[in-house]
Amino acid sequence: MRYLPETVLADFTTPAELEKEVLALIHDTKRPGGIGWMVDQLRRLARLMRERMSADTWRVLYGLSLRFQDADPESPFRGTHALELLAESTLSLAAFSGLAMESMTRGAGWRFLDTGRRVERALQMTQLLQFGLRFRADDEGACVESLLEIDDSSITYRSRYLASLQTD
Repeated sequence: MRYLPETVLADFTTPAELEKEVLALIHDTKRPGGIGWMVDQLRRLARLMRERMSADTWRVLYGLSLRFQDADPESPFRGTHALELLAESTLSLAAFSGLAMESMTRGAGWRFLDTGRRVERALQMTQLLQFGLRFRADDEGACVESLLEIDDSSITYRSRYLASLQTD
């Protein structure tokens, strides 16, 4: 949300303009802060640290970077392709996270990484909630459901609160 220009988040932005900006955040490897740019930076850092990684970890990171090299198809398939690219990237990053957490010794470095991961998740969730709860009351149910899905918390929410979705 903070990576989109303020003019895009304004009320007068058309859906086409918003879609263009979001797709640029995914595909554009030259746009700082975008996903394509971050994957490019990750590939660069992974090359520098290649000798400190397992072969499986390297394969996961290399495969992720290959997906983004030719990741900007022509319209009208850009939105569909972007969703597929994000889904594949999520799987790759989950595999990378699992490999990193399983192959590290549980020393000070692992505790630092684990603490940083938890702090980062808390900050991201705070930003997501700040952005997501700005909508009108008539959109509340759909907004809360989207936020729960993004946070991967919908099952936990439904097991605790069997009634309808509520912001409270």
